[in-house]
Amino acid sequence: MGVLAGGLLLFIFTISEILIYLYPGRFSSAEIKPLTPKQLKTLFIISVLCALVLLLNPHGLRTYIYAYDHTKMKLLETVNEWRSPFDEFFGSGFIVLLYKVFLFSGVLILIYSYLKKDLTFALVYLGFIWYSVRAIRFTVDYEIIITFFLAVSINYFVMKSGKSTSFGKRVNFVLYNNGVKVVLAVFFIYIITQIPSGNIYNTLKYYRVFGYGVNGDFIPVQLFDFMKQNNITGKPYNQFGTGGYLVWNFPDQKNFIDSRNLNDVIFNEYDWIMMKHPGFEKKIDDYGFDYVIYLDPDLIRRPNDLQRNVVSYFANNKNWKLVFWDDKSMLFLKDEQKFRDIIDKYEYKILKPYTALFNRAEFEKSARQDLQQTKDELNRKGVTEPQGIIYQSIDQELRSKIPGL
Repeated sequence: MGVLAGGLLLFIFTISEILIYLYPGRFSSAEIKPLTPKQLKTLFIISVLCALVLLLNPHGLRTYIYAYDHTKMKLLETVNEWRSPFDEFFGSGFIVLLYKVFLFSGVLILIYSYLKKDLTFALVYLGFIWYSVRAIRFTVDYEIIITFFLAVSINYFVMKSGKSTSFGKRVNFVLYNNGVKVVLAVFFIYIITQIPSGNIYNTLKYYRVFGYGVNGDFIPVQLFDFMKQNNITGKPYNQFGTGGYLVWNFPDQKNFIDSRNLNDVIFNEYDWIMMKHPGFEKKIDDYGFDYVIYLDPDLIRRPNDLQRNVVSYFANNKNWKLVFWDDKSMLFLKDEQKFRDIIDKYEYKILKPYTALFNRAEFEKSARQDLQQTKDELNRKGVTEPQGIIYQSIDQELRSKIPGL
């Protein structure tokens, strides 16, 4: 979206210069002078050329039509970064607080614009407010763009008050004294050193991970390793966030959904099944899925979601077998001959997270009836995911209630 933000900035600048040229009495001063006709023509040509350059991509104008169509999709209602920055979902975290500081500090830009008759400052501020309130993903663009205009405005007021008030003189000292600059430099260097360890993010309560590669907190790496080790292929029903990783690991396979060429028709089919809308069972049969990949990075924080989504169906259907699970993902295989060896070897007959969470009586009964199977599955999880929160909870509960485990 940075490309569009840059285009918006150029558009606002061009419009403001046109308005200053047309209404010099309102929007010009000794410092803000209207462009000459020749300069205005040059600016207009530059703006048109910049717009044409944006079309130099493999798909030309369709790239932007495609992006615009995406902003109209109902799917975006389920994507956090497309929520309003004022949505209660985000609470009062650092990112939202920083945005609000920048947002309301913009009043200084408006005052500066009025006093200096600088129309560009006011239009940029108002234009990017409109831009940023639409989704939290746009707030960073807003902050980057506004920083320059806010800094100029603050500097104007500091310089003006610094000559006449003791407060202004103190602010002027803080901003321009070399000793203060050294302290600030040391402070920012310290912050930079805290990035690799993640301490700065923990302090700000802002989830970020330093490094490169696949983030295993959000992608079920272990699940896909299991699939590759056992050569699990076929027609999948995969959680939206796993589609890209699926085709990356299995380039000759198709997924059910990912973010490419997405539209509401595809998403509605996906969501109809995921949220168990009426007739979802028939859709599962009609599509003929061979396996199901479920992912929820927040599973341990919101396990009750499993009751509302399609996991509850697969977990209670004898035609589907759970062969892998961890704190964020599950893999179900259809009970068919091509998976027979994998199911015989890896099926979880006792240690099923869904049953353990929502049908404790049945879970404990099954564990008591087949102690050896329960031991084997506990030992298997103890080797493959010893630090798993769900596993540890199940393990402690069973060992406390059933002697001999």
